[in-house]
Amino acid sequence: AKMMILFEWLQRNLDGGGESENQLVCSLMEMFESTVMLTHRARCVQFLWFYIVSLRPSWTEALLSLLLRTAFSPNTAIPKRLLSLAYLASFVARAKFLTTTFTLRTAQYVATLAREQMPHAEARVANGEMSHPHVLLFLYSVQALCYII
Repeated sequence: AKMMILFEWLQRNLDGGGESENQLVCSLMEMFESTVMLTHRARCVQFLWFYIVSLRPSWTEALLSLLLRTAFSPNTAIPKRLLSLAYLASFVARAKFLTTTFTLRTAQYVATLAREQMPHAEARVANGEMSHPHVLLFLYSVQALCYII
């Protein structure tokens, strides 16, 4: 019930196209990156962000870019990179409003990450290191790609 109230508020307050809306969404994206992405078992909270970005293509692109940058960043902690892949796959798989171009391009980026991680993952698996970060990134990338397609 509380989530519906928030959806209704967002719908009323994000339909004017003003700069204050862009500032609000920018702040919400920062909250997503710093808090929501790292919250264990957040359940359905991400759907608020998925709804918000569905309202404007520029906001959709901002979320996709954020998640892809995080997934590819070698300076980001592995758990956050893995979560960004999970959120990315969940979003793209559900976002029926995404153009084919956005969906394919996102899938290509995820496939590129999997290809980059594959030789490192193979070497670690050969040594029995199944939980090594390269193995996890490879597996999560493949799983995300499967979920998207």
